[in-house]
Amino acid sequence: MVMSIVIVMIVILIICSQWTRLHDNKEPVTTWLFFILLTLGTALAIALSFRIDVPSPVDFVTFIFQPISNALQALLHT
Repeated sequence: MVMSIVIVMIVILIICSQWTRLHDNKEPVTTWLFFILLTLGTALAIALSFRIDVPSPVDFVTFIFQPISNALQALLHT
């Protein structure tokens, strides 16, 4: 719980330090992208601080390509 409060405080510091650049920026896409990535990173950091098992990107790639690999192996062994 304490770690998540520290993470939120760090995020607030990041927003405060970048606010002038984001506010003066003429491209709203950059501002939206900044906040989306900051929110995703904050959520991931808080999940890790609560010791929630977060899958790695390799697990996602394996999930996508394992059926393709199985189909190719079955096709080549016949």
